This record gives sequence, structure tokens and C-alpha cells, in this order.
Amino acid sequence: MDGIAQNQGDAPRLGLGRPTFGMTRDQGKRVEVSLALKNGGSIVAVEELSESISADVLADYAKGLTKDIAEGKPRTFSDAWTATGQYVWVNLAEVVAFSLRPAK
Repeated sequence: MDGIAQNQGDAPRLGLGRPTFGMTRDQGKRVEVSLALKNGGSIVAVEELSESISADVLADYAKGLTKDIAEGKPRTFSDAWTATGQYVWVNLAEVVAFSLRPAK
């Protein structure tokens, strides 16, 4: 190895590194929902799901939320007490758009 490659390998790394070989990062079970309201406001809610987040789980969640918004149902979103403990009640008849992503 040349001196440059060796020096980079020995240097301390800041921030999050790659997971150890054979380990994967857990996506968790929490989803962050951003809701845009008709009056121009927005609400961000975090909800804990019963299963780990995957692309399919997130797509199913989006389909269910789209259906609830179309029906104009009130809905609650709640996060685990051990996480944020957040509890949000929303009148979905006032929602015009939403965004979903796995919560950090």
C-alpha cells in the first residue's frame, strides 16, 4: 500500500460509519407523517407501527391514509412513550397533501 491509502485507513472517522460486516441498521417501526392543511398550515406527526418499516409497509400505510383523507375521517397518530410520546389528533377533512418517511 502507498502511504496515502494507509494514512486514510488509520485516520479516525467522525459521524456515523458503515455498519459492521454482517450487521444491518434497523429501520425501526416509526413513521413520520407531514400533513399540509387547507388553511396553509402543516402538522408533523410520528406514529409507531406494529411492524418494521419497509417499502411495502410504507406503501400500504400511504394507501390507508389516502383512503382516510378521502373519507374525511378524524384520526389520531401516536408515538411510543419511550420515543417521543407524541399524540396528535387531526381532522383529515382539512388535509390536502401528505408526505411519509421512516422516522429517525
